[in-house]
Amino acid sequence: MMEIDWEVRPFEGEDAAQVRTLLESSFETPLEADLAEALRADGDAEIEWVADSAEGVIGYIILSKMTAPVHALGLGPIATHTDYRKQGVAASLIESSLALATANGWTNVFLLGDPKFYGQFGFSSEKAAAFESAYPAPYWQVSVLDEDEAPTSGKAIYAGAFQRLT
Repeated sequence: MMEIDWEVRPFEGEDAAQVRTLLESSFETPLEADLAEALRADGDAEIEWVADSAEGVIGYIILSKMTAPVHALGLGPIATHTDYRKQGVAASLIESSLALATANGWTNVFLLGDPKFYGQFGFSSEKAAAFESAYPAPYWQVSVLDEDEAPTSGKAIYAGAFQRLT
C-alpha cells in the first residue's frame, strides 16, 4: 500500500481514459467500465467524482438517475486503485456523493455491495427489502437521504444502461 496525497473533485471529460483503466483493473471484466461510459452517454450520470493525485486518478464513483423510484440514484460502479486502498479514498468519494445528492434534493441512493462496508454510510439492506428488485439481499441496499420525502417501498429500477449490460 502506497500513501499519497489526493483530493476528491468532479469528473471531467479528460478523466475518461484513466477512469476506464481504473475500472478495468478493479473488476474481472470490462462491464463496469462499459457501464460508466453508457450512463454518461445516455445522460443518466448525475454525480461523478474522481480521487485525483499527482499520480493521476486513483478513485472513481458514479451515481446515476434511476427510472424508479423518482428522485432516486443508483451508486456504482465505484473503484479505488489497488495501491491506494484502505486510505479513505472510497469513503471520501461516497461521503462527497451522498452530500451532493442530499443537497440536490435526491431522496434515496441504491446500491449492490458489502453490507459491512456500506452500512457505515447509512445504507440498509432491511430498508431496501421493501423495494421490488431483481437484486439479492443483503447486498441490495438503500440509503435514505430525505426521511420526509423518500418513498419507503415500490419498484426500484436502475437506468437503462444497467439492463443493456446484464
